[in-house]
Amino acid sequence: MSLPSTIRRIQQLPWAAEAAALVAALLFLLQSLRYASFLETSLDEGNYLYKGLLFVQGAYTPYEPYGPLTNKMPLSFLIPGAAQALLGPGLRSGRGFAILLALLLLLAVWILARRFGGRWWAAGAVAVLALNPALARLYSQGISQGLVAAVSAWVLVLVLGEDRPPWQVALGAALAGAVVVTRENMLPLVVFVVLYLWWQRGWKLALLGGGVGLAVVGGVHLLYWPAIMTNWARQIPASLTPFLDPFRFPIPGTQTWNPDISPFSRYYSFWEGLRHHFVPLLGVVVSLILWPRRDDWKSPAHRRAALSLLPLLAVLFAGHLWASILKNYCVFCFSPYLGFFSITGLVLTVIVAPSWRWRGLPGWRQALAALAVLGTSAGVGFGAHQWLDDILLTIAIPRTRNMRILPGTTELWRSLTNKFGWSYELQQWLLPLAAGIALGALLLALVLGWWLVWGRKRSAASPGFLLLAVLLALGGLLTPTPLLGGVIEETACRSNVIESHEITGAQLDAIIPDGSLVYWRGSLSPAPLLYLSDIRIFPPQLNDGYSKRDGGDAETLFRIGYWNDALSERWLSEADFIIVEARLVTDGFKAQVAGQFEELQPLGRTNECRPGSEIHIYRRLQ
Repeated sequence: MSLPSTIRRIQQLPWAAEAAALVAALLFLLQSLRYASFLETSLDEGNYLYKGLLFVQGAYTPYEPYGPLTNKMPLSFLIPGAAQALLGPGLRSGRGFAILLALLLLLAVWILARRFGGRWWAAGAVAVLALNPALARLYSQGISQGLVAAVSAWVLVLVLGEDRPPWQVALGAALAGAVVVTRENMLPLVVFVVLYLWWQRGWKLALLGGGVGLAVVGGVHLLYWPAIMTNWARQIPASLTPFLDPFRFPIPGTQTWNPDISPFSRYYSFWEGLRHHFVPLLGVVVSLILWPRRDDWKSPAHRRAALSLLPLLAVLFAGHLWASILKNYCVFCFSPYLGFFSITGLVLTVIVAPSWRWRGLPGWRQALAALAVLGTSAGVGFGAHQWLDDILLTIAIPRTRNMRILPGTTELWRSLTNKFGWSYELQQWLLPLAAGIALGALLLALVLGWWLVWGRKRSAASPGFLLLAVLLALGGLLTPTPLLGGVIEETACRSNVIESHEITGAQLDAIIPDGSLVYWRGSLSPAPLLYLSDIRIFPPQLNDGYSKRDGGDAETLFRIGYWNDALSERWLSEADFIIVEARLVTDGFKAQVAGQFEELQPLGRTNECRPGSEIHIYRRLQ
């Protein structure tokens, strides 16, 4: 039996596609559990969990003066806080809830892909996600990306299609509104729901969806009015929204965190994002180049869904590109930011792919396909330089002098330095870029050569289509590798971060009595505080140095969730206990607390793989 006939027989089995999707989902789950156990916690994760817990328990309310800085929409804290209250505080429950959301995301993608593409497209879409370690790593943490991505995917499940019943439309619109009051950056999702429903189903359902979505958004805004408007004022340029000026107020003092990011680093961040979300985003590029003619669509519903999703994806991509890389807000956050919505690109690809224009492709589209191959390969090489540079620069090559080969070998970077004066640092960027261009050119030559020699006679497919199909297929195959999926050294030491936090947290809870006032400088993440049953804190410290200012009026800063050195000194004079990470126990700090506090026995590391993560505890002298 030939291979093609075997494949066709497998495809016809009634259970094969579903079994493949289930295996892929299991693979994703195993990866997520691994990352959840070994990945170090972050400032964002600790704050979503701990602030959320404080809000749900009633210790504070969002936007409360002198409370935690509510720098994101309230549901981004309240939802993980509710999960903590239900499942028990700690990283284990926070990350377990995140993995549950990720599995719901996979289910939503499977439903959408099956609806628009069929059983095997659904299995393939789940496999694309399951084989991506960058997404498994991202969605296994208790941060808002996984929450937003999962809920957004279910918005599409409930809204997209020809015959969604009104109750599903209303529920989908409500979830879209909930997404907006989880992360304000997802406002375009509500606009998409209204416009798509108007085009696909008519004005009555559009009014229903718009009314329900705005009711959810408006209800949360009324609950936290007017302080919630500061979230919008902080994110949207003042030139576009002068009506938000009353909610823009100067923060006293000077920002202490002000990184100087080079243009090369910004380019790297851009391509890192595209590498980590390669198939969903490249699939959109391929779909645009192979965009079907009006009569070639699988159905009018496919066309309307694709044309509605495309501007949504474009607006979200451009907005997050501006906010991270161009605005200098968080340059290296571009890849995690894409995690909010890159799933939309995968859904769009599945919708368009059955109708791709694969033959009779005009010359200008063929040229775009070739440019896409070369540009993508060059960008991937550039973006993967941290993984590729050690491999490329240390290649052994023959020693030469005056065009003569000498005995022995030398490393490539030494030869290039001797011949051209290039620094090692320059070659770290240059060689991966050159390797990417070379591989793109090789792929171009191989595909075009095959088509000219054999393919032109045996297949009606255009060479541009073949180029893009091979590029997308290679991307899927290489996604699990460091080239596209990212470097995974975070788990290399096999230190179970959840267990170490639970041990440290239990020790802290045994030492610090209920009701104690705690000065917190434990680490970049307040996750250890999750394990303390009943303490009082100085809330601005939860954002560590990102909310610290040089100078400024102390009382004003405290009221709006910021702090400075004057407040730090005041809090030290009031605190019952100090919790501080070893890396911050300097001679100056010891001198500052001498005579006021006694140091207790230091606790173990919150991460066995990170020196300086030991927890030091100081108790006020009676």
